[in-house]
Amino acid sequence: MVEIAEIVDGQSFQAWLRQEDLPQEAMVALAHRAAMRVLPLSWDEFETAVWAHQRDLTVLTAFRPLVTSALFGGAGLADVKDRLAADAAVMATIVATGAFAAVAGAISASAAEDFGAAAEATSYAVQHAAVAYTTATDPAYFAALSVNRDIACADHAWTALRSDCAEVDDLPHLMACALWHDEKPPFEDRWLLLRDTYPPTHPVWGFWTGWYQRALDGGAQDWDLLCQIALLDGEKENGKAFWDDPERVAEAIRRLQEDERTPLAKAYPVDFTFDSLLRVMRMVGIDDDTAHLRDPAVVQAFLDDCEELRDTLRNFNDFAFDLKGGGNFAGVLHRASKNVLDELQRTEDMTHLRARHLVRLCGQLEAFSKEEKARADLGETLSRMVDDSIALMQAVTRKHFGPSYTALAPLADLSLDHVDQDAVVELFDQMIARMEALPSNALVALDADGMAVFRDMLREVREFRATIAAATTEAFRAIMEDRFAESFGSTGLAFARFWETASGAAGHAGKEMDRAIKQYKRVKTASDIYDALQAFLDAGGTVS
Repeated sequence: MVEIAEIVDGQSFQAWLRQEDLPQEAMVALAHRAAMRVLPLSWDEFETAVWAHQRDLTVLTAFRPLVTSALFGGAGLADVKDRLAADAAVMATIVATGAFAAVAGAISASAAEDFGAAAEATSYAVQHAAVAYTTATDPAYFAALSVNRDIACADHAWTALRSDCAEVDDLPHLMACALWHDEKPPFEDRWLLLRDTYPPTHPVWGFWTGWYQRALDGGAQDWDLLCQIALLDGEKENGKAFWDDPERVAEAIRRLQEDERTPLAKAYPVDFTFDSLLRVMRMVGIDDDTAHLRDPAVVQAFLDDCEELRDTLRNFNDFAFDLKGGGNFAGVLHRASKNVLDELQRTEDMTHLRARHLVRLCGQLEAFSKEEKARADLGETLSRMVDDSIALMQAVTRKHFGPSYTALAPLADLSLDHVDQDAVVELFDQMIARMEALPSNALVALDADGMAVFRDMLREVREFRATIAAATTEAFRAIMEDRFAESFGSTGLAFARFWETASGAAGHAGKEMDRAIKQYKRVKTASDIYDALQAFLDAGGTVS
């Protein structure tokens, strides 16, 4: 009778496996976690090994089998069993050495149909994990270890395996445990270098970086999304199979992730990317528009079309400034037109468009200008001037930003439900204060330009709140409450999108942040947005 504490090498491990008579899912889980522990070494191997370059292979070759083995081992999903067998067949055609052998061993175990084969393959994977660890930390031992893989070659690897074995009766719990349990990951330096090279916001490898960090740290995985990813497939393009093309796989995963969001959750007016040089988040165009809107020729064509618009808006803004003390709407319209002008100036200075943000600002100016009280405040001449500005604005933005109008449409239907307006302002104040204190252990910071946009959005929310409090008629108050709701929604969703992206760039958000992100993706009402923002604050991490 072999006890868990007596597992010190391949022979004792196989003896323990045979006496326990574990189900196949448990075998797969043990092999999967052994392979995952040495993934940083496998990733290095794919990027540097001659055999990988000769066959035009990337680490994606390992990622899919690791995802399928995680699914079968952790969730017991019958849907992926055929995929496991197919992965094993593919892996059998690859000449694998060193750390990658652990991955191959995990797939062999995953596809095994009989106990003996599964036990042998699982033991093989775990032993290779131990070999890979010792090879990485002391290469002088490699020759001896390659001859006898059954010796107890790395305490870290076997200690982690014993901890796995102690939890194997509760597979969901086991799969949520940190890969090295309470030990410091021995390959942490290599992993941090990989994560810096391919941060979670990286367009091709970012999903995989975040996925591995969550597995390394422990915590719940999004099994539904992982299952959809494991079952992804497609025809060959340009001579490449779907899973041999990292860019195609990344685009398919991005579409799956977007599909998780409600239409409202997709209506954030700005987006963010991680600037690895400055170690901050930077505001960018929306995902679908980013590459297009960074093209200098596209930006210049847009600015050329805006020349008449800017002249008309400046004239209106100058006159509206003189009137803004005479009526509520004159002040609101002055502010709204100035916001548009400021964003156009920023576009010229930065040669970079923020499509949805600009569309949102233009939409607010248009909405305010249609109100009867606004036209009374302005008078006939200024009303015609603002109408001319809006006609030009509609022509320019719809010519260049059609998709952004569609994406922001849900904000126009947002109502405050039972959300307290003063509580909204207070929550946004807390958000700004937390963001000003970044970076933290769970979030990276936002650049100065982005913080200025957020402060401006918060100023707008405050102005709407003050205008509502000073309203003298119910009709005017109702109009302003609609505008407050839309502004709350767009600002709140921008905050939420920042926290989602900033936690991904940090690479180790934790269980609470993952839950907050899922909550945000499902928002349907103003109350949902408020609750999601509160969840982000509660999960925000400690300032370092």
